Amino acid sequence: MKLKLKIKDRVSLIVYVYSLRQASNLKKYGDLKYVSKRMHYVILYVDKSQLSPIKKRISHLNFVKKIYDSSLSALSKELADRTIKESVKEGD
Repeated sequence: MKLKLKIKDRVSLIVYVYSLRQASNLKKYGDLKYVSKRMHYVILYVDKSQLSPIKKRISHLNFVKKIYDSSLSALSKELADRTIKESVKEGD
């Protein structure tokens, strides 16, 4: 019997907060990966399927200034496409 593991698509959110004390409360919404003490923002990873309800809930919290979707996934796809094209050109 083979055990199949599915990798969930995750999206990173950049959440700007007024105070870093409450930033740890964001752990219940996703994986808290980075906290910037100087710039007062948090990088939070959430499941792609749960993105819109989580953004809506987080935006109603009183310590949250702004929420941005990270463009890292689009950037990594572009870089992957570019490296594939370059390797094909080198092979020709």
